[in-house]
Amino acid sequence: MKFKVLLLAVLILATGCEKKNLIEMKWDKLSTGTTENVTGIFFENDSKGWAVTSAGNILHTEDGCKTWTTHDLGDYYLEDIFFAEDDDGFAVGSDGCLFHTKDGGKTWIDESLDQKIWLYDIGFWDDDEGIIVGVNKTESGSLDGVLLASHDGGDTWQEVYNDMIGMSSLFMRGSQLGWITCTGSVGSTTNGGETWEKNILDDRDVVRGCFFHNAQSGWIVGHGGLLASTNDGGWSWQRKGQLTEQNLYAVGFLSMLEGVAVGENGKMFLTVNSGNSWAIDSNFVKVTLRDIEVVEDRMWICGDDGTIISVHK
Repeated sequence: MKFKVLLLAVLILATGCEKKNLIEMKWDKLSTGTTENVTGIFFENDSKGWAVTSAGNILHTEDGCKTWTTHDLGDYYLEDIFFAEDDDGFAVGSDGCLFHTKDGGKTWIDESLDQKIWLYDIGFWDDDEGIIVGVNKTESGSLDGVLLASHDGGDTWQEVYNDMIGMSSLFMRGSQLGWITCTGSVGSTTNGGETWEKNILDDRDVVRGCFFHNAQSGWIVGHGGLLASTNDGGWSWQRKGQLTEQNLYAVGFLSMLEGVAVGENGKMFLTVNSGNSWAIDSNFVKVTLRDIEVVEDRMWICGDDGTIISVHK
Protein backbone atom coordinates (compact mmCIF):
# COMPACT_ATOMS: atom_id res chain seq x y z
CA MET A 1 0.00 0.00 0.00
CA LYS A 2 1.23 3.47 -0.87
CA PHE A 3 -0.13 6.60 0.67
CA LYS A 4 0.85 10.24 0.87
CA VAL A 5 0.74 12.37 3.99
CA LEU A 6 1.45 15.95 4.92
CA LEU A 7 3.73 16.07 7.93
CA LEU A 8 2.63 18.13 10.89
CA ALA A 9 5.81 19.32 12.56
CA VAL A 10 6.47 20.67 16.02
CA LEU A 11 9.19 23.30 15.78
CA ILE A 12 12.22 23.01 18.00
CA LEU A 13 15.37 25.05 18.46
CA ALA A 14 13.20 28.16 18.50
CA THR A 15 13.00 29.56 14.96
CA GLY A 16 13.35 29.19 11.27
CA CYS A 17 11.52 26.20 9.78
CA GLU A 18 8.47 27.32 7.81
CA LYS A 19 5.47 24.98 7.80
CA LYS A 20 4.80 25.78 4.16
CA ASN A 21 8.18 24.46 3.08
CA LEU A 22 7.86 21.38 5.27
CA ILE A 23 4.50 20.52 3.77
CA GLU A 24 5.87 20.96 0.24
CA MET A 25 8.20 18.03 0.93
CA LYS A 26 6.11 15.01 -0.11
CA TRP A 27 6.41 11.81 1.90
CA ASP A 28 5.38 8.38 0.61
CA LYS A 29 5.43 5.29 2.81
CA LEU A 30 5.95 2.38 0.44
CA SER A 31 4.96 -1.26 0.59
CA THR A 32 7.85 -3.73 0.65
CA GLY A 33 6.01 -6.97 1.34
CA THR A 34 8.19 -7.75 4.34
CA THR A 35 8.12 -7.11 8.08
CA GLU A 36 11.85 -7.64 8.43
CA ASN A 37 14.06 -4.74 9.48
CA VAL A 38 15.42 -2.98 6.39
CA THR A 39 18.96 -1.99 7.34
CA GLY A 40 20.48 -0.65 4.13
CA ILE A 41 19.26 0.76 0.84
CA PHE A 42 20.65 1.65 -2.60
CA PHE A 43 18.81 3.26 -5.52
CA GLU A 44 20.16 3.84 -9.02
CA ASN A 45 17.20 6.03 -10.03
CA ASP A 46 13.53 6.58 -9.21
CA SER A 47 12.60 3.10 -10.41
CA LYS A 48 15.47 0.71 -9.74
CA GLY A 49 16.49 0.02 -6.17
CA TRP A 50 17.85 -2.49 -3.70
CA ALA A 51 17.53 -3.07 0.04
CA VAL A 52 18.94 -5.52 2.58
CA THR A 53 17.43 -6.84 5.80
CA SER A 54 18.50 -8.10 9.20
CA ALA A 55 17.22 -11.57 8.23
CA GLY A 56 19.66 -12.02 5.34
CA ASN A 57 17.35 -11.04 2.49
CA ILE A 58 18.00 -8.81 -0.50
CA LEU A 59 15.00 -6.91 -1.88
CA HIS A 60 14.91 -5.58 -5.44
CA THR A 61 12.48 -3.33 -7.31
CA GLU A 62 12.39 -2.25 -10.95
CA ASP A 63 9.18 -0.20 -10.77
CA GLY A 64 9.71 2.38 -8.05
CA CYS A 65 8.79 0.09 -5.13
CA LYS A 66 5.43 -1.05 -6.50
CA THR A 67 6.66 -4.65 -6.53
CA TRP A 68 9.69 -6.38 -5.01
CA THR A 69 11.57 -9.62 -5.53
CA THR A 70 13.39 -11.29 -2.64
CA HIS A 71 16.66 -13.22 -2.57
CA ASP A 72 17.56 -15.10 0.63
CA LEU A 73 21.30 -15.18 1.38
CA GLY A 74 20.99 -17.18 4.58
CA ASP A 75 21.44 -16.57 8.28
CA TYR A 76 23.18 -13.20 8.13
CA TYR A 77 22.45 -9.73 9.42
CA LEU A 78 22.97 -7.71 6.24
CA GLU A 79 23.97 -4.07 6.68
CA ASP A 80 24.49 -2.52 3.26
CA ILE A 81 24.26 -3.02 -0.49
CA PHE A 82 25.97 -1.18 -3.35
CA PHE A 83 26.13 -1.52 -7.12
CA ALA A 84 29.30 -0.27 -8.80
CA GLU A 85 27.74 -0.96 -12.22
CA ASP A 86 24.28 -2.06 -13.40
CA ASP A 87 25.07 -5.76 -13.02
CA ASP A 88 27.95 -5.65 -10.53
CA GLY A 89 26.82 -5.42 -6.90
CA PHE A 90 27.87 -6.24 -3.35
CA ALA A 91 26.17 -6.89 -0.01
CA VAL A 92 27.93 -6.92 3.38
CA GLY A 93 27.05 -7.66 6.98
CA SER A 94 27.64 -9.88 9.99
CA ASP A 95 30.32 -12.57 10.36
CA GLY A 96 32.43 -10.98 7.64
CA CYS A 97 29.84 -11.80 5.01
CA LEU A 98 30.50 -10.40 1.54
CA PHE A 99 28.26 -11.36 -1.36
CA HIS A 100 28.95 -10.40 -4.97
CA THR A 101 26.69 -10.48 -8.02
CA LYS A 102 27.82 -10.03 -11.61
CA ASP A 103 24.44 -10.62 -13.25
CA GLY A 104 22.28 -7.90 -11.73
CA GLY A 105 21.28 -9.84 -8.64
CA LYS A 106 20.09 -13.07 -10.27
CA THR A 107 22.82 -14.98 -8.43
CA TRP A 108 25.00 -13.99 -5.49
CA ILE A 109 28.48 -15.43 -4.90
CA ASP A 110 29.64 -15.92 -1.31
CA GLU A 111 33.03 -14.21 -0.98
CA SER A 112 32.90 -13.85 2.80
CA LEU A 113 35.92 -12.75 4.81
CA ASP A 114 37.00 -13.25 8.44
CA GLN A 115 34.00 -14.28 10.57
CA LYS A 116 35.31 -12.19 13.48
CA ILE A 117 34.59 -8.92 11.71
CA TRP A 118 31.30 -7.11 11.14
CA LEU A 119 31.03 -5.21 7.86
CA TYR A 120 28.79 -2.14 7.98
CA ASP A 121 29.14 -0.25 4.71
CA ILE A 122 30.55 -0.53 1.20
CA GLY A 123 31.03 1.91 -1.66
CA PHE A 124 32.97 2.56 -4.86
CA TRP A 125 34.37 5.74 -6.36
CA ASP A 126 34.48 4.16 -9.82
CA ASP A 127 34.43 0.75 -11.48
CA ASP A 128 37.70 -0.26 -9.80
CA GLU A 129 38.26 1.67 -6.56
CA GLY A 130 36.12 0.68 -3.57
CA ILE A 131 36.20 0.37 0.22
CA ILE A 132 34.42 -1.53 2.97
CA VAL A 133 34.24 -0.35 6.59
CA GLY A 134 33.46 -2.38 9.70
CA VAL A 135 34.70 -3.44 13.12
CA ASN A 136 36.69 -6.23 14.70
CA LYS A 137 35.73 -6.94 18.31
CA THR A 138 38.93 -7.73 20.20
CA GLU A 139 39.33 -9.88 23.29
CA SER A 140 39.45 -6.71 25.38
CA GLY A 141 36.05 -5.70 24.01
CA SER A 142 37.20 -2.77 21.88
CA LEU A 143 35.76 -2.35 18.39
CA ASP A 144 38.82 -1.78 16.23
CA GLY A 145 38.10 -0.23 12.86
CA VAL A 146 38.30 -2.46 9.79
CA LEU A 147 39.06 -0.71 6.49
CA LEU A 148 39.30 -2.80 3.33
CA ALA A 149 40.24 -1.48 -0.11
CA SER A 150 39.79 -2.90 -3.60
CA HIS A 151 41.57 -1.71 -6.74
CA ASP A 152 40.09 -4.25 -9.14
CA GLY A 153 36.35 -3.76 -8.90
CA GLY A 154 35.89 -5.89 -5.79
CA ASP A 155 37.57 -9.06 -7.04
CA THR A 156 40.13 -8.79 -4.22
CA TRP A 157 40.27 -6.81 -0.97
CA GLN A 158 43.25 -5.69 1.10
CA GLU A 159 43.17 -4.44 4.68
CA VAL A 160 44.33 -0.84 5.12
CA TYR A 161 46.07 0.08 8.36
CA ASN A 162 44.16 2.60 10.47
CA ASP A 163 43.87 3.66 14.10
CA MET A 164 40.16 4.46 14.07
CA ILE A 165 37.62 2.78 16.35
CA GLY A 166 34.05 1.70 15.71
CA MET A 167 33.71 2.38 11.98
CA SER A 168 30.01 2.34 11.13
CA SER A 169 29.32 4.11 7.82
CA LEU A 170 30.93 5.88 4.88
CA PHE A 171 29.99 8.62 2.46
CA MET A 172 31.58 9.21 -0.94
CA ARG A 173 31.45 12.30 -3.11
CA GLY A 174 32.85 12.53 -6.63
CA SER A 175 35.86 10.48 -7.69
CA GLN A 176 38.19 11.22 -4.77
CA LEU A 177 36.35 12.36 -1.63
CA GLY A 178 35.25 10.10 1.21
CA TRP A 179 34.38 10.16 4.91
CA ILE A 180 34.05 7.38 7.51
CA THR A 181 32.06 7.71 10.74
CA CYS A 182 33.74 6.26 13.82
CA THR A 183 33.68 6.42 17.60
CA GLY A 184 35.44 9.61 18.64
CA SER A 185 36.44 10.66 15.13
CA VAL A 186 35.57 11.07 11.47
CA GLY A 187 38.00 9.72 8.88
CA SER A 188 38.43 11.59 5.60
CA THR A 189 40.23 11.16 2.29
CA THR A 190 40.71 13.53 -0.64
CA ASN A 191 42.62 11.12 -2.88
CA GLY A 192 40.31 8.18 -3.38
CA GLY A 193 41.37 6.33 -0.25
CA GLU A 194 45.13 6.35 -0.83
CA THR A 195 45.54 8.12 2.52
CA TRP A 196 43.14 8.85 5.38
CA GLU A 197 43.10 11.63 7.96
CA LYS A 198 41.62 11.12 11.43
CA ASN A 199 39.58 14.15 12.51
CA ILE A 200 39.22 13.99 16.29
CA LEU A 201 35.94 14.48 18.16
CA ASP A 202 35.07 13.78 21.79
CA ASP A 203 36.02 10.20 22.73
CA ARG A 204 32.42 9.63 23.81
CA ASP A 205 30.92 10.60 20.45
CA VAL A 206 29.57 7.58 18.59
CA VAL A 207 29.07 8.87 15.04
CA ARG A 208 26.67 6.77 12.95
CA GLY A 209 25.88 8.68 9.78
CA CYS A 210 27.17 11.52 7.61
CA PHE A 211 26.33 13.51 4.49
CA PHE A 212 28.42 15.98 2.50
CA HIS A 213 27.13 18.52 0.00
CA ASN A 214 30.61 19.08 -1.40
CA ALA A 215 34.26 18.91 -0.34
CA GLN A 216 33.74 21.36 2.51
CA SER A 217 30.16 21.33 3.78
CA GLY A 218 28.80 18.31 5.63
CA TRP A 219 26.84 16.86 8.54
CA ILE A 220 27.18 14.04 11.07
CA VAL A 221 24.68 12.39 13.43
CA GLY A 222 25.12 9.84 16.18
CA HIS A 223 24.23 8.46 19.57
CA GLY A 224 22.50 10.63 22.14
CA GLY A 225 21.10 12.94 19.49
CA LEU A 226 24.50 14.06 18.20
CA LEU A 227 24.15 16.54 15.32
CA ALA A 228 27.05 18.62 14.00
CA SER A 229 28.13 20.37 10.82
CA THR A 230 31.43 21.27 9.17
CA ASN A 231 32.49 23.89 6.65
CA ASP A 232 36.09 22.75 6.26
CA GLY A 233 35.77 19.18 5.04
CA GLY A 234 35.53 17.65 8.50
CA TRP A 235 38.57 19.14 10.23
CA SER A 236 36.34 20.95 12.71
CA TRP A 237 32.71 20.41 13.72
CA GLN A 238 30.06 22.74 15.14
CA ARG A 239 27.46 21.08 17.35
CA LYS A 240 23.86 22.10 16.69
CA GLY A 241 22.33 21.32 20.05
CA GLN A 242 20.76 18.08 21.21
CA LEU A 243 17.66 17.33 19.14
CA THR A 244 16.87 14.22 21.17
CA GLU A 245 18.42 11.94 23.76
CA GLN A 246 17.82 9.00 21.45
CA ASN A 247 20.27 7.77 18.84
CA LEU A 248 20.34 9.22 15.34
CA TYR A 249 21.53 6.87 12.60
CA ALA A 250 21.42 8.74 9.29
CA VAL A 251 21.25 12.21 7.75
CA GLY A 252 20.65 13.39 4.19
CA PHE A 253 19.84 16.54 2.21
CA LEU A 254 17.74 17.07 -0.92
CA SER A 255 19.40 20.46 -1.44
CA MET A 256 21.60 22.86 0.49
CA LEU A 257 18.44 23.90 2.35
CA GLU A 258 16.30 20.80 2.88
CA GLY A 259 17.54 17.94 5.05
CA VAL A 260 16.38 15.07 7.24
CA ALA A 261 17.96 13.25 10.20
CA VAL A 262 16.46 9.97 11.44
CA GLY A 263 16.93 7.49 14.24
CA GLU A 264 15.35 5.49 17.01
CA ASN A 265 11.59 5.06 17.45
CA GLY A 266 10.61 6.89 14.29
CA LYS A 267 12.21 10.18 15.18
CA MET A 268 12.55 12.37 12.08
CA PHE A 269 14.05 15.84 12.22
CA LEU A 270 13.63 18.19 9.27
CA THR A 271 15.25 21.44 8.21
CA VAL A 272 14.47 23.79 5.33
CA ASN A 273 17.07 26.43 6.17
CA SER A 274 20.41 24.64 5.89
CA GLY A 275 20.23 23.26 9.41
CA ASN A 276 19.84 26.56 11.24
CA SER A 277 16.75 25.10 12.88
CA TRP A 278 15.06 21.71 12.88
CA ALA A 279 11.47 20.50 13.22
CA ILE A 280 10.47 17.15 14.64
CA ASP A 281 7.89 14.68 13.40
CA SER A 282 7.36 11.59 15.54
CA ASN A 283 3.95 10.49 14.21
CA PHE A 284 4.60 9.43 10.61
CA VAL A 285 6.24 6.17 11.67
CA LYS A 286 7.02 4.69 15.08
CA VAL A 287 9.81 2.29 14.11
CA THR A 288 13.55 2.88 14.15
CA LEU A 289 14.87 4.38 10.90
CA ARG A 290 18.36 3.26 9.92
CA ASP A 291 19.60 4.53 6.57
CA ILE A 292 19.15 7.32 4.02
CA GLU A 293 19.96 7.27 0.31
CA VAL A 294 19.78 10.45 -1.78
CA VAL A 295 19.53 10.16 -5.57
CA GLU A 296 19.23 13.49 -7.40
CA ASP A 297 16.00 15.12 -6.15
CA ARG A 298 14.65 12.14 -4.17
CA MET A 299 15.50 10.68 -0.78
CA TRP A 300 14.90 7.12 0.39
CA ILE A 301 14.72 6.22 4.09
CA CYS A 302 14.59 2.66 5.42
CA GLY A 303 13.95 1.12 8.81
CA ASP A 304 12.37 -1.58 10.90
CA ASP A 305 9.24 -3.59 10.09
CA GLY A 306 9.87 -3.39 6.35
CA THR A 307 9.75 0.40 6.28
CA ILE A 308 10.85 2.33 3.19
CA ILE A 309 9.92 6.00 2.78
CA SER A 310 10.32 8.16 -0.32
CA VAL A 311 10.82 11.92 0.12
CA HIS A 312 10.69 14.42 -2.74
CA LYS A 313 9.51 17.93 -3.56
